[in-house]
Amino acid sequence: MSFVLCYFLQEVFKSDVHVAIPLDQVLGLCCVLSVKDYFRSKPDGFADKDVYVCESRYSTKARAFKKIKVLFFAVWYNGQFIFQSSVMITICSAV
Repeated sequence: MSFVLCYFLQEVFKSDVHVAIPLDQVLGLCCVLSVKDYFRSKPDGFADKDVYVCESRYSTKARAFKKIKVLFFAVWYNGQFIFQSSVMITICSAV
């Protein structure tokens, strides 16, 4: 059986893995958006390389990806969102 996996260039996945990183190794701020918000707007004050999209979670126990139906993000960003007019590129690969 063959199927196609598609990923956004700036995609991250929610996971049950927790890793502690010392503060002196943190490079800066980033913004993670739902797919709907990622296509609709861009947070003001963030470079394109610092804006990510999250639409799936990865379970290490099941070793599988699953789409997130409702994305619950704590919103700490108090800035403005700018209307997005550019098209996001996806990367697809046959498995």
